[in-house]
Amino acid sequence: FVRTRGDAVPPVAQCPAPISTPCAGAGTIVTFSATATDDCDPSPTITCVPVSGAAFSVGATSVTCTARDAGGNSSTCSFGVTVVDTTAPVIQCPPRITAECTSQSGASVAYGVTATDDCMTSPTIVCTPPTGSAFAFGTAHVDCTATDVAGNSASCTFDVTVVDTTPPAIQAPPFKR
Repeated sequence: FVRTRGDAVPPVAQCPAPISTPCAGAGTIVTFSATATDDCDPSPTITCVPVSGAAFSVGATSVTCTARDAGGNSSTCSFGVTVVDTTAPVIQCPPRITAECTSQSGASVAYGVTATDDCMTSPTIVCTPPTGSAFAFGTAHVDCTATDVAGNSASCTFDVTVVDTTPPAIQAPPFKR
């Protein structure tokens, strides 16, 4: 009587080297290939979480792959996928703004500046001087910078001109005879 043993040796899961890729929108699609070998099973299965072809967001994500053979044995391996934001945001400044003088010190001027980012982060916009500031009579430069969470930035500038087109009001003294 010869007793046979079942397959007790797990397959060997083989993961790719770490992957680093630039951001490509809301979710960067990353494909990879993990393999498995086994002494007894010619075709062990391998599954990875997240799967190859999944959308990865900006930053580092760990991928774990599990190999299983027909005998129920398993092994795992893991690797990292890093999506890097290297693209500056796109900033949009208004065209030249002309405002009417509202007092001897000039005029308060509000304006809108927008920015978008390919990696779907919300860029922070800083303008000097900020919107709603008082501008003196004449022309002043406004410098704006949009910065995303990865530190990429873009700038734009525009002019604000405060003019006085309102004629002065003249009050004559009462006429005396």
